[in-house]
Amino acid sequence: MTQAQAATPFLKDIHKLAERAGWISAGWRGAYHDSLVKLAAVACEIRGPYRLSGPFESDSKLRVAYSGTDKVVRGILDRLKRTAECTCEICGRRGKRRDTGSSPMVLCARCAAPRLLREAIEVLMRDLAQAEINGSSCVIAYEDLPIQMRLVMQSSIWPRDALTGDDPAKPIVRVEDVRRATSMLKEVRLILDRAIDAQHSN
Repeated sequence: MTQAQAATPFLKDIHKLAERAGWISAGWRGAYHDSLVKLAAVACEIRGPYRLSGPFESDSKLRVAYSGTDKVVRGILDRLKRTAECTCEICGRRGKRRDTGSSPMVLCARCAAPRLLREAIEVLMRDLAQAEINGSSCVIAYEDLPIQMRLVMQSSIWPRDALTGDDPAKPIVRVEDVRRATSMLKEVRLILDRAIDAQHSN
């Protein structure tokens, strides 16, 4: 590579992008680095004047902007965008876009689990609080609980004789009984918060 090539805006922007790797989610940095290596490999005098900017991460999407129309460069950047769409932004495993309550994230099943369970707990506790305000004494069917919650709720709150009339295989429980599990749910939520923080710190 000549000194003139090294001084082109295109290559200077690649170096800037490399310095900004910490801007993006940890799970995407491997694909991001690979893309920068490919961009550097195709750098030439013709591509020299064109500019790169970013990285931009929003709505669980990753992209790098390019001022030119070169198909090779655009192909590299489009591949980075597509790769990020199916890569867990926490750990780098294969993932998919998931609604975790606060905002969508691209997550693998392992990284999604504590977030989905935490959101399910939040929803249940909000429903319980609203039922208490309304003075409601409605019942909750086991099958209506998110699957994550079924693994957490204590079996003791599901009375053996509290069965629906049309299908004796589907237990129900009164809201008042679920309220007794509130302290347990808060403890589980705290454990999940720690697990989520640990994922971000790794």
